[in-house]
Amino acid sequence: WTGGSGNMTLTLPDCTLTNNTNRTIRFISDNTYSTNTRTYLTPANGQTLDGSTDYYELNKAYEGIMVWSDGTEWFRIQTKA
Repeated sequence: WTGGSGNMTLTLPDCTLTNNTNRTIRFISDNTYSTNTRTYLTPANGQTLDGSTDYYELNKAYEGIMVWSDGTEWFRIQTKA
């Protein structure tokens, strides 16, 4: 991840690599998240998450997302806020 001052960017792995095909990844924030903490879950350059090149933002304690790759793009298959 990269970032600072309560903001971080997590870049998803390359979904086209063989070891990421049919792979599920879970991200869950912990109790250190405050109202100023932001995590931007971002697809790798040129790839998509749910058809978008934009990020998915986690901004609450115990918020979570599960993503799955079909070898072409990442899909959000579960979210909890």
